[in-house]
Amino acid sequence: MSNLSANFTGVLLPVFYVRDALGSLSFYRDVCGFSTVPFNKHEASEGSEAESTGSPVFIRMCAATQEFALHLNDGTYDAVGGVRHYFAVQDVDLHHREIVRRGGSPTEIQDLPWMRLFSITDPDGHILFFQTPNRAWEARVLRRATRKEGQGG
Repeated sequence: MSNLSANFTGVLLPVFYVRDALGSLSFYRDVCGFSTVPFNKHEASEGSEAESTGSPVFIRMCAATQEFALHLNDGTYDAVGGVRHYFAVQDVDLHHREIVRRGGSPTEIQDLPWMRLFSITDPDGHILFFQTPNRAWEARVLRRATRKEGQGG
């Protein structure tokens, strides 16, 4: 019996359905700081046709190794937005200040035992959380796990 899980490449591309691809591109790139990813050849041929009509259908986005896509909802799907997405950042305070400076309206930063985070909602209702782990909490959990392993599980 083969191990089907060994066939996965590790790439996961979440798709955010949006009502206005160009408006969403502006929000994600200009307010939140994400970058666009160049299309592969197949997507480029479809994308250039869509762009000539004024609005792309599919836009691939990234921040570091985190990739996702904005996909125009052409009416095929009943719902758009309303999903929570978490993005890890090195400095949540810096990211919050930058989003505010760029005209965004994020929530206040919240401190939880395991992370420091805030959220902002895109024009379609997707909720983006930006978070930085609480290093003291992570260290405490790691120490506890190490002690447990030392005691035989």
